[in-house]
Amino acid sequence: MTPSEYALARLHRLVRTRREKGDELNEAGLRLLDRAIYSTYCDAVDLGADDEARECLDAEAVTG
Repeated sequence: MTPSEYALARLHRLVRTRREKGDELNEAGLRLLDRAIYSTYCDAVDLGADDEARECLDAEAVTG
């Protein structure tokens, strides 16, 4: 697995966790998860997977 593939897999997992468990988290937990998503998104962009990372977030915005 390349570094960009790893970053994208992690981003998908975090976004899925946000969607599935977001209702169970308090404000601090949501903030922490959102920061992890943003950080992982930035990692993916830095590794050249910006289009795929954006698609992941856009898909969540549509389905979430």
